[in-house]
Amino acid sequence: MITATVENASKYSNIVEVRLICIRNISFYEQEIVEFARGEWKDGDFKITFPKTVDPEYLTKPFQLGKYVPTFSNENVRTVNAHLIGVDKDGQWVDSFFPCIAIDDGFVQSHFVYVNSDVIISGNNEIIETYTSGVELNATITYSMELKKGWNVYYYSKTTATTENKVTMTEKNSTTPISGLKLYGEERLFWDFPVY
Repeated sequence: MITATVENASKYSNIVEVRLICIRNISFYEQEIVEFARGEWKDGDFKITFPKTVDPEYLTKPFQLGKYVPTFSNENVRTVNAHLIGVDKDGQWVDSFFPCIAIDDGFVQSHFVYVNSDVIISGNNEIIETYTSGVELNATITYSMELKKGWNVYYYSKTTATTENKVTMTEKNSTTPISGLKLYGEERLFWDFPVY
């Protein structure tokens, strides 16, 4: 179970419940919302208990980004990412909530992931590209995640430094806890944190 307080909760006076969900692709054009748990909302505070297991129907092979593929210690692992949403009395989605914090030149955001078996995800990718404008992208993406069967939290951080002709970006995916995160609505994130 997690107990949490949403920042700037007065903005969400129409929320009556929090749900743990995933968005599942049914086809190229169709998605469905799968609900895993519900928690009562009271003045911006809520408690929600995660289910012990997830139906295998909702688990998928981890998404891999073309040539930038991390290494999986268990190639048979299946996962599902989930996040929190607030709904009104009619069950309509009001906003998504993400634990996050601003850092120098970027942000850290935490995510919930369920895995059906233990897995270590590791890797370090260097990307250097030059766009037609002459701007060079120099990016580093690292994975250092040790996930245990069941629910886990992982942390995604992104920093970006820009000069006239170069963008330097660092992305990290880790299960090492980061303190100081607060729960914000998704709309707030786009105003307060850099999104690229």
